[in-house]
Amino acid sequence: MKMQFRRAVALAALLSGSVSTAAQSPTPAPSPTGSQAQIELGNPTEPQTQETLVRDALARYQAGLDAIKNGAAGTAMSIANQVAISRPIRELRLSEVVALALEKNLDIAVERLNPQAIDFQIAGLRNAYQPLATSTIGQRDNTQLPRDQLQGGQRVAVATTTYNAAISQQLPWWGGDFLVTFNNNRQDSSSNFVTFNPTYTTGLTATYTQPLLRGLFMDQTRQQLAITQINRDISEENVRATVTQTLANVRNAYWDLVFARSAVDVAQRALALADKFVERHLAGQRVRRQAQC
Repeated sequence: MKMQFRRAVALAALLSGSVSTAAQSPTPAPSPTGSQAQIELGNPTEPQTQETLVRDALARYQAGLDAIKNGAAGTAMSIANQVAISRPIRELRLSEVVALALEKNLDIAVERLNPQAIDFQIAGLRNAYQPLATSTIGQRDNTQLPRDQLQGGQRVAVATTTYNAAISQQLPWWGGDFLVTFNNNRQDSSSNFVTFNPTYTTGLTATYTQPLLRGLFMDQTRQQLAITQINRDISEENVRATVTQTLANVRNAYWDLVFARSAVDVAQRALALADKFVERHLAGQRVRRQAQC
């Protein structure tokens, strides 16, 4: 950028010098056409005018260089120094940059949470196949006043105690389910006609239900479980893809930065060589002027 600016300054100085020289020329001749002007400027019979133009252009070029060195360059350097002071430089290796990306990148953090969320959904669907145990305990007291002589006493009290238990489960194979119940009943009565008191009633029942057509190979629960499992596999692949893409972007950015810093170093060296070349050229011009004098 500096080299292009210097070339532009030199070209502008050369053009302005040619215009000023043409304006200061004492020749009262009428202004020639474009082709004639080019011929007259390129006429080798006027060495004094060409030397004046070159000297004026070099002077303007040197003034531009001094302005860049003293003004714009100093301002840029001061700004760069302030930025460097306010933001300290941290040297990082490629492995450290990759580790920071894996730890701090939000996209990777979000993608890592997706398989865990789907695992909770799968656990919720599989809860339908867990065994379910239930129990019932009850107490009932009934007192009857005598309405006839066959009731068994002046006041008959009947106490009934119930304690039942059951277990059921939906099977994950072939859509079947089973149910096992264990019922118990104890009855205590104050009637004079009761032979056995208290009396106990117990019953054990087992039931298995198997669908033959509908729900045999697939039902709603198994379908949702299969879809959710596929979604979990997809989320794992998304995690791998996000990690791979992020690491590729980090490595590309790292090497782009290395290349940019190398390019800056090369540009600075080229600028230094250009400055030396300009200084030598100016020195050669001064030596030639002294030799002519």
